[in-house]
Amino acid sequence: MYGMDDMHGKMERLKTLLKEYGSVAVAFSGGVDSAVTAILAAQQYSNGELPLFTIGFAEEKYDVNKVNLTIRKTM
Repeated sequence: MYGMDDMHGKMERLKTLLKEYGSVAVAFSGGVDSAVTAILAAQQYSNGELPLFTIGFAEEKYDVNKVNLTIRKTM
């Protein structure tokens, strides 16, 4: 299990990497990892815009579009 200090360090490292890249696009799966990455990436850029790629599915249990909308509102 990770401690809070370790998680904070990982978040700070991700923020640093995102700044170093200059621009990014996120492949959004609907999971926690891609949601956190998308939110942090949007926060790193002054205009708050972020290319976010998702795939929709006809079967509702696989469709991430509702989660995508929620994440976009958070950003």
